[in-house]
Amino acid sequence: RQPVSARDLALASVAVLENKQTYSKAYNLVGSPTLSFKDMVLEVFKVLDKKPRILSVPLWFIKLVLPIVRLLPKYTYLNIEMFGRMNQDLVFDSENAINDFDYQVQNFTEALSQSLKER
Repeated sequence: RQPVSARDLALASVAVLENKQTYSKAYNLVGSPTLSFKDMVLEVFKVLDKKPRILSVPLWFIKLVLPIVRLLPKYTYLNIEMFGRMNQDLVFDSENAINDFDYQVQNFTEALSQSLKER
């Protein structure tokens, strides 16, 4: 995971508006640092000053119970792909964005802390 803040995405959007070098191009806009899903969740708990409560459940068990859980109206949106992505390598390179419009990001934990202070 390379979580990126909405603020950094907004700044990147403004940076490309009047930069003709960026027209008709696609960019990977990633955050920093690269974290596993579990580490990302732990960082969120840390910033919220909450004790982490993480339950590791095997994917085979989720596959078994998910059809039943999805019968509940509150959980109809859940699908097995959501759980599978938690362990996928989701690392991308934003070098083109850095070169074309000086893309810069704030550290994930700092951005999250700042966002909570602004609430």
